[in-house]
Amino acid sequence: MVFGGNEGAYFKTPVGPIEDQRNTITSKVDALTAGGNTPLSESLFQAMRYYQGEDVFIRSTDENDADSNPKTVDGVAANGSFISPIKFSCQPNYAVVLTDGVPTSDTNHEETIEGVVGSCSGNCLDEIADHMFTEDMIPSAKDPSDQFPGQQKVSTYTVGFKTDQTLLSDTARKGGGQYLLADNASELTTALQKVLDDVRARSTTYVAPGIAVNTFDRLNHLNMLYYALFQSDKGAIWDGNLKRYKLTIQKDDTTGEAKAVIVDVNDNAAIDEATGFFKETARSWWSPAADGPNVREGGAASQLPEATSNRKVFSNLSSNRSDLSHSSNALVTNNNNLTGADFGNSAMSSAELAEIINWTRGVDVKDKDGDSETTDARKFLADPLHSVPQLIIYDATSTPQDISIFYGDNQGYIHGVDGANGASHFSFIPRELLKNQPTMMNSTDQSSKVYGMDGSLVTWVKDADRDGVIGSSNDDFARIYGGMRRGGKSYYALDVTDRTSPKLLWKITGGVANSDFEELAQTWSKPVKTKVDINGKLYEVLIFSGGYDTNQDSVDVRTEDSSGRALYVVDAETGNRLWWAGPAGSGADLELADMKYSIPASPKVLDVNGDGLADQVYVGDMEGRFCDLISIIRIGCRILPPPAA
Repeated sequence: MVFGGNEGAYFKTPVGPIEDQRNTITSKVDALTAGGNTPLSESLFQAMRYYQGEDVFIRSTDENDADSNPKTVDGVAANGSFISPIKFSCQPNYAVVLTDGVPTSDTNHEETIEGVVGSCSGNCLDEIADHMFTEDMIPSAKDPSDQFPGQQKVSTYTVGFKTDQTLLSDTARKGGGQYLLADNASELTTALQKVLDDVRARSTTYVAPGIAVNTFDRLNHLNMLYYALFQSDKGAIWDGNLKRYKLTIQKDDTTGEAKAVIVDVNDNAAIDEATGFFKETARSWWSPAADGPNVREGGAASQLPEATSNRKVFSNLSSNRSDLSHSSNALVTNNNNLTGADFGNSAMSSAELAEIINWTRGVDVKDKDGDSETTDARKFLADPLHSVPQLIIYDATSTPQDISIFYGDNQGYIHGVDGANGASHFSFIPRELLKNQPTMMNSTDQSSKVYGMDGSLVTWVKDADRDGVIGSSNDDFARIYGGMRRGGKSYYALDVTDRTSPKLLWKITGGVANSDFEELAQTWSKPVKTKVDINGKLYEVLIFSGGYDTNQDSVDVRTEDSSGRALYVVDAETGNRLWWAGPAGSGADLELADMKYSIPASPKVLDVNGDGLADQVYVGDMEGRFCDLISIIRIGCRILPPPAA
């Protein structure tokens, strides 16, 4: 939309896919000339009506076309109404106001505007932005088929080019966007890029909720919700966090019916219906102030210790010590088990080694916060892209119940977090992932994304004496298992019975020639903890698929793989392979000629007869074939054909 005349703005081209519109937009912008007035409120009002699918306000597509019945063009229907660009419920919608001056010739339709947004204090621009951000653009009265449930809202950004106005600042604030300034072409490019970056970040801020299931009564859920958040960005490492909210039942003011509502620490509704994400005013548990949709603020990240020396950061550095909390496994500068080779550079100087160790454990060695200090805490958690928080109740008899949360992130850590206060129990990073740390420490916008412990964890909890407490003085235990997805080809098993002193039970690494797991590819499959009968002996096992062959990254037709063509049954206690299915000639317990494609999907395991033992396993491969293992281990596999190409 462009303004410059005496009344409102007119369309140059409607919203559409950038690949279709890029050349059109560029040519039309190049043809623009400076001049005329700045009817800002009338122009934004026109944009609002575009999102609403209302009648065209004042103008249509040509600056000289001010007919009340505008001609039919893309974006405008034959009846003179806009074709709204809102295509999906709760899709993110944005408007950007770019101006080089204060409003002029902007009061001709003030009465019409106030009839919609309410009375204005001075110019109506900020009131329109507020209306777009707080009101439903397609209300139920105009949506009888309920195609757009929820509220369809629009966020407004403002850019002042050689002009700094309180009105523009107020408009962005009320419109849920940002206010940016520019004095030259370079700064204008930067400002618009910041708008696009913020839009992209808002549109790609995701959450994976962990629900507090009562470990000792599987039919009951607690009301805590733990969200692993991440915000996609440029570079090798992205922001992440873990935040806590609460699920409560409230009475709907309109219908009077009870409904489930996610609330913050102040018992206020936390979710913005327009964005589907957290409100700007929401304050999660553990957060010192409102953190809302800001991934990096508050949450478990805010509870990391100010003194990084107090943070428990471990790696599997000593082959002789399974207790990760032992000094030989500590990720600290005075641990001689750490060398430059661990970080991918055996020629690294002692100063460089100390710097990367400190950065990895959370020291702000690069002065990211700009306070001229390089020894303070970085208080950063990386993105848990696919890792859903797993909760373990350690004491169901206490009030509140004693809960810990475990999840992985793409810096490479498995984190243990106190469910009550958000404090870190520990952070464990596999030694094989230390080599990624320099790339992340020196990340730029051009750096490729790096992955770490990106798989979802699985828990195995045993309350031997059934007293509701997991203690180390009897046969109780708590264990977690996790893979890496794009981070690698390994599975790790940790004993977390003592949450501050975890132990490494075992690790499995795929792709090693002549090993039991030579066929194992990237560990995408979330293991299934179950029990099986093998030749009359019962085993506690993990069942997982062969993983993802990165060969699939570069093909667009069905292509046979060279790894990941497997299903494994592993002893959950030891990590030993008990049984596996693989391709012809692999030497597997069950060889299948049709097993030619990798299997990244997690298996579905069924206990058909209710005897507590796994009877059937279903897996699907990258060709689209569906394997149904009947009476696993004892009979075989029935492979269903893939869908038509």
